[in-house]
Amino acid sequence: MSFTTRPVYMATNGIVTSTHYLASEAGYMALKRGGNVVDAGVTMWFMLTLLKPHLVGVAGEVPILIYWADDEKVIAVNGQGPAPKTASIDWFLEHGYPLIPEDGFLPAVVPGAFDAWLLALDEYGTFSFSQAIEPALRQEIEEFFTQRSIEMPSSNIKQAALIPSASAIHNIRGTAPGWWVERDGRVLITMPGAIGATQAASSAPERSSSTRHSRQAPVGVR
Repeated sequence: MSFTTRPVYMATNGIVTSTHYLASEAGYMALKRGGNVVDAGVTMWFMLTLLKPHLVGVAGEVPILIYWADDEKVIAVNGQGPAPKTASIDWFLEHGYPLIPEDGFLPAVVPGAFDAWLLALDEYGTFSFSQAIEPALRQEIEEFFTQRSIEMPSSNIKQAALIPSASAIHNIRGTAPGWWVERDGRVLITMPGAIGATQAASSAPERSSSTRHSRQAPVGVR
């Protein structure tokens, strides 16, 4: 190809990117506060669990790649969880699924993302857990806009009906949870119920790591 479909961005002191501008802003500010790219990545992930809860969350999974400039090597943190114990082939066949669905609730794994990001922060970041989660806590108190894709796809309604806890959170008719409203044709999110839970998590004792790196020079996190 002789052309690119997206502009090339370059920076001299650091750059961050995400799928929501508020998360990218938080990551950029993490760098401005003296953090490294691991600190910025963890900060943006916490932000995205609020800004895009239908795509990013502590109940998800994540593969993390870190390029560490000091050693000139790529480090992988595996945040992909195993299948739940009762998610057997027989269960799916009994419920009319000849193949495990590619998306929705049923193919969900035992969550691995939260621990993976904290492991990366412990080993290669410089921020404490409280510092990394602080922008997300602050954002919870405010309202913010998100995409209409937060609405539950109609293909997931059947799956949600099989899981009472999911049905209680999502309206069974296929719309998003009750903590969002429409304003001027856009989706506005308010998270009053989540504030207490996240604040409780942020006040938990910091995890200590005897092998935490004191180096400041990771180049990239993906």
